[in-house]
Amino acid sequence: MEIETSIDLSPYLATFATHSTGCYEKFTHSAVIMTHAGEVKYPLERHGSDKVSLSSVLTSLCEKAGLSQTDILTNAIEQSVRGYVVSRRTSARDALEPLLNAFFVDAVETDGVLRFIPRGQDSAATIPYNDLGASEGTSGDSPIRVTETRAQELELPLRIDLTHYDPDRDYQTNTQHAARDSNAVVTKDLETEEVSIVFSADEAAQVAEKKLTYAWIGRTKTTFNLSPKWLRLDPADVIYMNLSDAMLKLRLR
Repeated sequence: MEIETSIDLSPYLATFATHSTGCYEKFTHSAVIMTHAGEVKYPLERHGSDKVSLSSVLTSLCEKAGLSQTDILTNAIEQSVRGYVVSRRTSARDALEPLLNAFFVDAVETDGVLRFIPRGQDSAATIPYNDLGASEGTSGDSPIRVTETRAQELELPLRIDLTHYDPDRDYQTNTQHAARDSNAVVTKDLETEEVSIVFSADEAAQVAEKKLTYAWIGRTKTTFNLSPKWLRLDPADVIYMNLSDAMLKLRLR
């Protein structure tokens, strides 16, 4: 019989019961210890965290779809994931979207490379007022430089409920919510979103709060035309726009 590994059992005393014997379980890399109190299993390696990097999860999903590492850029992502469940056969896009939405990451294709960009990046450019309203040909009419459309308040959520897997509840589902003051807004719309992602209760509450904030901030859509010199800008870039009486901070879509 070949010895796989040797284990000192003395550090694994979980109770006052006396160790009887122990063995090594190769499949789980654990010490299985028999005591008078029963069998106890201890993992031999713990890395100090129950999380993996979000970038590695996104990369893995993309590679399963046939992309190579040179086709993907995730270096801007610093978030971590406790767990994520894909319970059925699905497309890579459908597998990625819950993660992107929950961690507020945009996926943008630039020159054949799929880039994953967390929201909240620095500004990529400042657009001068005179560059707005570009059009083909010449016209004596003053150009329409900016058009804004604003969603009605009744279309926005009063409250968002986020259902997730909770590690503190043995990975059973839990629900956290974020809500506006019902006396301050007209809407009564209640939204529920279920994600197959493991969050602590505090983490899920923060995600729900961000989703609610983005829903209200994003109610205004700004449309404008630029000249070809701004073709270097990509979706998800953050820009400043100079108007005659104000400066706007926008995220391109």
